[in-house]
Amino acid sequence: MCVVAAPGLASDWKFRLSGSTTVTGTTNANLAPSGQRDADLIFQLTPVINVSREGARLRVNASFAPSAYIYVNESKNSGVTNALAARANLEAVENFFFIDAAATASRQFLNPFGTQSQDLPLSTSNSTQTWNYGISPYIRGRFGPTGITYLARSDNFWTTASGTGSGTAYTGTNRINIDSAPARIGWGLQWIGTATRFQNSARNLDSNVYRARVTWTIDPQLQVFATGGYQDNNYALNPDDTSGPIYGGGFAWRPTERTSLNAAYEQTVFGPSYSVAFNHRQRRTAWTVTANRSTTTFPQQVANLPPGNTAALLDTILQAQFPDPVQRQAEIQRILATTGLPAFLLPSQNFFSQQVYDLEIIQASAAILGVRNTVTFTVFYSDSTTVSSQVAANANNPFNFGNAVQQQGGSIAWNLRVTPLLALNAIASHTEAQSRQPTGSKSTTDRFVVTLTRPLSPRTQGALGFRYVMFDSNVASDYKEAAVFATLSHQF
Repeated sequence: MCVVAAPGLASDWKFRLSGSTTVTGTTNANLAPSGQRDADLIFQLTPVINVSREGARLRVNASFAPSAYIYVNESKNSGVTNALAARANLEAVENFFFIDAAATASRQFLNPFGTQSQDLPLSTSNSTQTWNYGISPYIRGRFGPTGITYLARSDNFWTTASGTGSGTAYTGTNRINIDSAPARIGWGLQWIGTATRFQNSARNLDSNVYRARVTWTIDPQLQVFATGGYQDNNYALNPDDTSGPIYGGGFAWRPTERTSLNAAYEQTVFGPSYSVAFNHRQRRTAWTVTANRSTTTFPQQVANLPPGNTAALLDTILQAQFPDPVQRQAEIQRILATTGLPAFLLPSQNFFSQQVYDLEIIQASAAILGVRNTVTFTVFYSDSTTVSSQVAANANNPFNFGNAVQQQGGSIAWNLRVTPLLALNAIASHTEAQSRQPTGSKSTTDRFVVTLTRPLSPRTQGALGFRYVMFDSNVASDYKEAAVFATLSHQF
């Protein structure tokens, strides 16, 4: 690892450079159906630049990894795909004015029913390079000695997606919260205003939510609350379906330091909205279940992490053993580097749509960390239902196939430390997407990967692997692909 810092700031800024080279031999470089497949040899080079700063007022964590790939036979498929994950937090005025900022770049599917592949750099026209930028200035404080707190925050997200029918999108959410001082019986008032804009659209989509909240702290482990208010928007073409009262409630329960359960429910003009989060950890296991349903847009979803966050599960397991966050993160990175476990068990399930939609997601993940064996798995279900008319023409819009898109699947990863230096990874996953009537569109993907990893020096690691993928669809062409690959990674 190479760490570089400006004079006097050595404890603040850190720079790390690493990279990898992968050679892949595939039986189906274009993901074509049987009889049209072309074998190819693909070279991929991925430099990775990490920048971080942990200061008293400014925190930055960024990783940029562009991947350049060259096809030996089909040179027209050669190109570059960018991956970026960057976050920054600035305390501009002490204890008053703050700014959160984020930027991401990733490859997203345009249509969950079309030809798709989790593996770069296989060629498919059903993917797009997306760039997402977000900035959130906010102020927070107290009204003198009353203990009443206030928060005024503006979350702004811009997304640019390349490809036919994609374009740009913007979602801005402004909110004001006023909450009572901590007490057995507390209260809160909230306003949330959301504005959504899509390129080449003549319609502006706007929403306002006005909400009051009453909270009862029964004991330090249990808190319950009730909410009520009013919502109005212009999402639907029928004005009678765009406004009305909202009401609900929920609780937060933490029976032990290792277990927590939070749940909330609210009836809105679009139907029920809810969120549930359960977390439980033991010495070598971690379990997490989340479920939520809310109204959203593509710019709000594109920065979300894919299902099966391996690092988050390891973080939960290691909390007792490594209470210091910095030491815990170092241990997580060591485990990921030496075992070759994937960062995420499944690819992102987002898709580009120039509409507002209700999104329901249920996910369950678990990890078991043994002396020689580590097992992680995840299952998920999502249902995306449009609540607004399409505001801009988009031939790739998944809602062209029906008013709702359902996705579900699961993945399991097994890591075996064969020797102190040699690790074996086996991953199996299944995902499927289907639309409701009238079209009945459906696509499924099954993927199997086996990899051997071994450090070649303190800063260099090698890997050999094999994968097999089967894609079946009544919308796009079916395909099968087998590949062998070799990867050499190095930290400078």
